[in-house]
Formats: sequence, structure tokens, C-alpha cells
Amino acid sequence: MSGEAEGTAFDIFAVDFFGERHPAASTKTNVALVQGGYLGTAPVNPSVAISFQVFETYRQYHRVCPRLSVQAHVRALCHLHRVPYWKSLVEQFSNTYDVYLSILHGIDTRVRTVLKQDTPDWLTMDGNQSLKLVDSAFRNGTALLDSRCARTDFWLTPEQVDHFKDEVGQAKKAAAEQGNAGPAGDVDVEGVAGEDVSSPEEAASICVERWKNAGPEARKKMFALFAVSGVFVCLCRHGHILIMCDMIRSGELMKYALAIINKLLEVYGPDILVGYDIGCEFSKTLEHSSLGPRATEERLKCIVPAFHEHSHNRGDRYRTRLCTEFAPFRRFHRSEPSTPDRPTSA
Repeated sequence: MSGEAEGTAFDIFAVDFFGERHPAASTKTNVALVQGGYLGTAPVNPSVAISFQVFETYRQYHRVCPRLSVQAHVRALCHLHRVPYWKSLVEQFSNTYDVYLSILHGIDTRVRTVLKQDTPDWLTMDGNQSLKLVDSAFRNGTALLDSRCARTDFWLTPEQVDHFKDEVGQAKKAAAEQGNAGPAGDVDVEGVAGEDVSSPEEAASICVERWKNAGPEARKKMFALFAVSGVFVCLCRHGHILIMCDMIRSGELMKYALAIINKLLEVYGPDILVGYDIGCEFSKTLEHSSLGPRATEERLKCIVPAFHEHSHNRGDRYRTRLCTEFAPFRRFHRSEPSTPDRPTSA
């Protein structure tokens, strides 16, 4: 990798999968390295460079196996080259990998600008419940301060979510004041053939029994070990992520769904049909929440997805089938896809 620009010569050891290089004298170190397909591990006069192919391979492996660590990847490289484990390369790889992700983000940003897709709410990403974060109180050593912020606008902040933390209690209070046995929204099971429950209250209790996330909020605890227990996401019918937020020190609380509904109403407006595995119970909370009047005005509806309906009472299944006639509605649903790219640290 020789260059013709003016500057001082350098000597560097380049790490690749099945080979290693000692490039000839060149100039403008990192420029020459990038032109040759490598990224230096230091901003000025690096002594080690790692190929983009090595970074991209780790990125793709890490997407499908989040538990694959930088250390394991470096050990595999050492095995490929039949050399002793190179401990210092772990930190060098980790730091430079973050730079590599920043480069990819910069490229994506430029492409979106050219395609005029750089306006808010163009969204696509993955995530699932394996994205747990162990609380620093349970780990040895000093916690590393992470001041990085999300680069996308579909992440809801904890403050946005906590705005709805008291809505469940308020919804129950509102339902009680109206003289209902439970929150409004119970299914009218009269005339539904084959129904195996005798009342709306009993129908609702069946859903609560079969779905933990439909139960009381007090039951939705999480081990103290985890500061973040997973993510709550909303997808469009094409499988694209629209909105997501971290589930912090809890299970699947109603506040996460309410915060997402609030964002959906802000961005997409009227006539939204939301498929949610506990849509029957959630719709009752939504109706008596601060979002209730707006959701009613915008004609937002919640249904139980066909994949989950077999575990609900027959009234919910009957109502879901009726909703197949709602062609004008845009459909959204909550899901649990796979893992996104995230910067790493050693």
C-alpha cells in the first residue's frame, strides 16, 4: 500500500483473515490504509491496522449472535494465523470497531440525503428481548460512563415512557367511577356460538390468566440483576420498525404500549389498527387513559393478531375476524425481531 502524497513514511502490521502484510513506505497513513481496505487502530501513526472485511464479518456475526464478544473474535483470528493470543488486540479492535460503525453511519446518512430520505420517521431496525443490560451494581470494576445518544428518532426516551407510568391506576379509577365491574372494553359475548364463558367479566379473566402481560402491573417484575430487561417495539405490516423503547427494570408494562400509541397518533394520525397479543385488555386501559379521547377521535382500534387469538376467549376471536373488513385501516403490531448493530467496548 504505497501512496504518492507528500508526507513521512510509515511501517505497519496489517491484520486480515488469511494473511498479514507489512506495507511498503507510504504517506498520509490512515488515508493510504483506507484506500487499501484497512483501518488503523490509532488516529495518528498507527502500528496496527485491521481490514474492513474483518470488521464487517464481526458485525454480521454479532447481529445474529449478540453474545459473540470482541475477545472471542480476536481469539479466532489468532487461531487462524496460528499465533498466541494477542491480548492487546482486543482493546485495539474494540475501539476501532466503533470508528468503523461511525463510518457506516456516515455513509448511510449521505445516501439517505441523496435519496431525500433524511426526514424524520423513515425507520427500519431490529431488536429483541435478549437485549438485556446487567446493572453495574452487580458487576466488578468501575462503571464506564456512556454519554452516547441514539442517532435515530424512533427511540422513545425513558422520560417519554414514564409520562404514562400512572395511567393504569387512573384507568381503573375511572372505570370504577363509571360503575363498571372492570375497565371498559369487555367483549359482548351474547350470541357468539360456542362461547365457553358466561359473562364478559369471566371472558376477560380468561385472557388475564393465559397472558402474563395482561395481568396486574405488580406481577410484571424483573430480576434486579438487569437494568434493562429488553425492548418494546412496534412494526408496520412490512416488518419495518416504527417505534421502540427500552423496558427498564420491569416486564411488559402498559406504559410502554401507551407511549408507543401516543407516538403513533402524533406521527401517523387517524385510522390505525393495532395488533397486540393482549389487545383486548390493553384497549380497556387505553380507553380510560389520557389518550382515550384522542384515540377515539382518531378511530384507533386494537385487535388480537390471528397467531395469538387461539389463546383468547371466543369473543376476542370473533371481534378480530370482524376487523378483517377494516380495509382503510393501516395495521401496526408489536413484535420481537433480532439484534441491531451497537457500538462495543472492551
